Amino acid sequence: GKALKLIPTDVGRSIGDIKPNIQAPDLDQLVQEVMESMTVKDVEAQDKQGYWYHLQVRPYRTADNKIDGAVIALLDIDSLKRNAEALKAAAEEIKKARDDAATIIESQPIPLLVVDSRKRVKLANEIFYEKFQVSPGETLDRLVTDLGSGQWKVPALEKLIDLTLTRGEKFQGFEVDHEFPRIGHKVMLLSSRKVQLAGSGEIAALLAIEDMTARHRIERALKNSEEKYRSLIANAHDGIVIVGENGKIEFANRQAETMFGYTPGEFLNQPVELLVPDRHRKSYQSFRNRYFEQAVAKEMGPGIDLYGKRKDGTEIAVDVSLSPTKTNGVLCVTAIVRDISERKEVERGRAELLLKEQRASAVKDEFLATLSHELRTPLTTILSWSQMIRTGKLDAEKTRHGVEIIEQSAKAQGQLIDDLLDISRIQAGKLNLSIQKIDPGKIISAALDSTRNLAAAKSIQIETDIASSVGQIYADPSRLQQIIWNLVTNSIKFSANKGRVWVEVQRVSAGGEDCVVIEIRDNGKGIKAEFVPVIFERFTQVDSSSTRTYGGLGLGLAIVKKLVEMHGGKVEVESPGEGKGATFTVTLPAKPVVKPEASASKAETEAQAMADATLEGLRILLVDDEANAREVFSFMLQSFGGEVKTAASAAEALERFNEFKPDVVVSDIAMPLEDGYSLVSKIRALKSKRRNTPALALTAYAAREDVQRAYKAGFQAHVAKPVEANKLALAIAKIVGRK
Repeated sequence: GKALKLIPTDVGRSIGDIKPNIQAPDLDQLVQEVMESMTVKDVEAQDKQGYWYHLQVRPYRTADNKIDGAVIALLDIDSLKRNAEALKAAAEEIKKARDDAATIIESQPIPLLVVDSRKRVKLANEIFYEKFQVSPGETLDRLVTDLGSGQWKVPALEKLIDLTLTRGEKFQGFEVDHEFPRIGHKVMLLSSRKVQLAGSGEIAALLAIEDMTARHRIERALKNSEEKYRSLIANAHDGIVIVGENGKIEFANRQAETMFGYTPGEFLNQPVELLVPDRHRKSYQSFRNRYFEQAVAKEMGPGIDLYGKRKDGTEIAVDVSLSPTKTNGVLCVTAIVRDISERKEVERGRAELLLKEQRASAVKDEFLATLSHELRTPLTTILSWSQMIRTGKLDAEKTRHGVEIIEQSAKAQGQLIDDLLDISRIQAGKLNLSIQKIDPGKIISAALDSTRNLAAAKSIQIETDIASSVGQIYADPSRLQQIIWNLVTNSIKFSANKGRVWVEVQRVSAGGEDCVVIEIRDNGKGIKAEFVPVIFERFTQVDSSSTRTYGGLGLGLAIVKKLVEMHGGKVEVESPGEGKGATFTVTLPAKPVVKPEASASKAETEAQAMADATLEGLRILLVDDEANAREVFSFMLQSFGGEVKTAASAAEALERFNEFKPDVVVSDIAMPLEDGYSLVSKIRALKSKRRNTPALALTAYAAREDVQRAYKAGFQAHVAKPVEANKLALAIAKIVGRK
């Protein structure tokens, strides 16, 4: 009665004549509508103190089911109303906190129930009926557990109502997870409080029911999404850094921390410029300010090299992709940082390799042009003098001179080929040294003797100073002679007429070890400063123009360097500059770096053997498809006393072999139809004793593998073309057992 401000004497008065405390305008009209329509009317109203009530007007039926007035019921829903508003506010706050969840639960009116002390439903709002698909007839005055054919039989709900009714306890946010037969699985958030029913004053429980099913589903999805997102970020190969508009780092994954050398969390809330090299910080700050003015997804600095600064001050090459994002309405940028140091290193390597290949190609082209020139020059001399001698118009002196020039030119060609083979073997690691205990003074003197004619032709004086204390060392005598010959002829070549070359040899102690130092100095052309570091590289020539004064392939000094290093020594060059001469210094250890193979007298013994070589009485079968080669080699062997028969092919050689019964077979390798390997294999396959006839391969195939293949095929010796007559005779004498 307080809400309506009624007193006992108001009984019987018209409702329109009463001024209730509750603000319910047109209450009498509402009563009239209820009586006429025989429906229940519900409104919410406040009293003058601002408390909320649920006002319900329903038709009053007499015992004979006639409408004889209306019943007005007031339910205090002030707390419920305020709870609903609080819940709504909480939902809005959750929505704001989870801005990235697009499907968060929208704010809706909450289903309400009033349950009396017998656990029967006294009141329910329309939202309740809609939400749970029940009608008022199925709801009002029924036990809560019977609602919807028993679908509300929820133990947790019964317990909540009991505690509210018996103890007057107030509950808020009580979660119930239940499977409803009609509407399926639901997660509900229940709030309850004890109320009194208007009029009767009966104790009841007011239930506010919020359907949290959708929100729970979203929260689970968000949780799963967050877990996936965090896992993705944590396990990302690239560094991920989130920077706020203030330029401070708000987040960084472990990969970013590792990439920049920081411990977890160490650079959070630090300016992002911490990761930028000092020289780029100013320009980066300007870029960052411009970016936040118009933030779009983009790659940072396309087409330019970017670098990040690590904690230790070192720099790494990086690629950076930027993406703007908003968190709680605040703009920030996510930077994906990839360490491309290895890629940059590979690119640099490729660029260097390309440059090397281009240089090598240029060197190759230059070398081929030089090789062509160097081969054609002596060949032209040989052909020209040969043609002049054939005319028969030259006197004896001119003829002798022409023959000498032809021989010199042929040797020059042979030297070119030897240099090419040497450098090839050295590069392939197939050149072996024959280390012996030798007197370096004798070897050096022999090398100098072989250069006297060349020096005399230019009136160059060679002065030598070989110290008596030089003693003996371990070295390959022929290769040491080659080293000295190359260096001295190089000095002669680059010296002017009437120049001078000095050769000094002495024994010194360096680092506790005895060494022999050979210094070759000249007053010739000298070397430009820029060529000194590369002078020992293959094919390097100071002057490679078509008008160059000096010949050669640019291999001599490269061979010298490799041979000296194979001996465990070193070779160095100094030159004050152009026109001021050059000094080459060879330092060789006295002790052997590889196992010695023979005594110092081996070279002398071989030289004597060549001088004494004789083929007297030997039957020699010479096989070569080139007629000129057959003729000249036949003449050579006959000059040493051999009886020679020739064959132009392997097939012809087999016929001659059976007829001639040679003591030794000398065969070329490369021949049409059938090569020398096949020939000697067939001889070795014969059933007669002659299958063991010694055989020598005389061929232009001079590589190490060619020698090995010849021995494997059945040859006892291998001699490379071109060859001097005495060397060929000695090789044949050896395989037939003549000493």
